[in-house]
Amino acid sequence: MLICSIFVLIKHLIIYIFENLAGIQTTYILLYNYIMRFYHLDTSSFGGMLTNGLMAIYSAQSSRTKLILVTKNKVASRFLLEFLGRYCIVLNSFLSRKLFFALSKLKIAIFNNDFLNENDYFENLCKAQRYLRPRLIESNKINIFNNLIKTNNRPIVVFAARTPYYAESLGNTREHEITIRNCDQAWTERVIQLMIENGFFVLRIGANSNPKLSISSPYFFDYSLSNIKNEANDFLICTLANLAVTNAGGISLMPSLLGIPGIVINCGLFTDIQPQEYMHHFLPKSVINKKSGFALSSSELSELDLRAMQKNSHYESLNLELRSVTPDEAITAVLDFYREIVDINDYQNSKNNFKYLPDSISMQFPHSFVLPESNQSINIKLHRLWKNF
Repeated sequence: MLICSIFVLIKHLIIYIFENLAGIQTTYILLYNYIMRFYHLDTSSFGGMLTNGLMAIYSAQSSRTKLILVTKNKVASRFLLEFLGRYCIVLNSFLSRKLFFALSKLKIAIFNNDFLNENDYFENLCKAQRYLRPRLIESNKINIFNNLIKTNNRPIVVFAARTPYYAESLGNTREHEITIRNCDQAWTERVIQLMIENGFFVLRIGANSNPKLSISSPYFFDYSLSNIKNEANDFLICTLANLAVTNAGGISLMPSLLGIPGIVINCGLFTDIQPQEYMHHFLPKSVINKKSGFALSSSELSELDLRAMQKNSHYESLNLELRSVTPDEAITAVLDFYREIVDINDYQNSKNNFKYLPDSISMQFPHSFVLPESNQSINIKLHRLWKNF
């Protein structure tokens, strides 16, 4: 297998050279321009695989680099790996991983694992989404849901909320430290019911480890527990939606990639707050002082390293806790967000209930930016209901 991995690299280099020999470039220039870069992609996490994979592909394509992705032993999405493989060489074997680490230790010239620009991470992610979105949608043209979902002209919401069952199904023994990211079942059921009552058709997406809900409505389809769920359909079903409602996590990135506007509500971590082209509106859990029972002010929040506070213990050590958004607050934010989408070309009618983070806090998060061919600044916007402001 090691010999095969090396042979694959040599073969692609030879093909590249011969394909370009018809031009006036010399072999020397061809070799000089043909930069092969290894990138060790964390394929064990869907979110990391999606974001870092897209950015690596985009960076390689724009710099005429031949990218070689080396996977981890576990692959969260074979469909996504196959899609990435259209734009690079994928080495997915035990021996290829050994080869990768050997090259990294030897500091071989063709090895480079840090060519992504971390300073502009989120801006580059948005550019990568724009670049690869039409190619991904093109590969999902056939719609198998036409005869399955009858919406009666209701706007479609794809909904996903993190539960402890997902981590447990993966054997994650650290789940107790990140329960602040979860939504309980009663909250999930109530929010879905409120969306149905307010005229939406709800499609629940996510892992097949989701708990079964007691909702019975012609305007609710639990795709996550259906017999048609598979990795390709996970992407395909998102293309049906008018908006996405999630509580962050890797799955929130999928609707954004496909161009679906999204709002994140009841997210448990400030590390989940990040601007993206179609997902930059938030209603997070409130940070509460246990002793006083009051939410922290924006000045108190600015003194915390919010992006580093990823575990329950980070809050407990400071005598803080996160308090969930109520279902009524959640549906208010969803309705305001949907009206903003509908009125996106008519700002006079928009309620404008989303505002930017205060400067004292926004400095901890990705900067505002404007993508090419866009006249709207992309930044983090919070709903007016958030208790800390």
